[in-house]
Amino acid sequence: MSDRGRSQGSVERLPASRWSASARPTARGLLLTLIVHTWFGWLPASFLASWGAMALTLAATASAIVWLHALIGRAGIAVGAILTMFVGNPLSSLAMPKEWLPSFWGEFGQFFVPGASGNLLRSLAYFPDASTTRPWLALAGSAVVGVALSLIGRHRDEEVVHLEGMVEPDPA
Repeated sequence: MSDRGRSQGSVERLPASRWSASARPTARGLLLTLIVHTWFGWLPASFLASWGAMALTLAATASAIVWLHALIGRAGIAVGAILTMFVGNPLSSLAMPKEWLPSFWGEFGQFFVPGASGNLLRSLAYFPDASTTRPWLALAGSAVVGVALSLIGRHRDEEVVHLEGMVEPDPA
């Protein structure tokens, strides 16, 4: 085992990226909400709902980029950024209603992180009676799928070790 996960003694510690994977988006979502909601006063929605939406948006975006990195290497970071900026943003219908996009693309864009988060924050702030189930589920699904695929992609380069002279028992 490498020394990356070990401290000076014999006690093993988790790398910082594992234990803080959920703490970072939560803390950054809090900071972003404090600035946008409290300081600037741009979001008239409840503070906790805005914080949850911001944290989940950051978690979903980060997990998508992390799983692309785990899947295809360093190029995954660029692919994730390009998909988010040049595909997700135009299809998100944040600058115009989704009805102004071709029918399929307007609906499809609501399942990308920018579309789901924009729709969620807009609904929380200005349409409190509107259903926000779909954006919450889209963001949570993106975050969960991203984490799961990053765990799978993490093992893409591992080799199976075959020991000479070892015979595997029959599963009978």
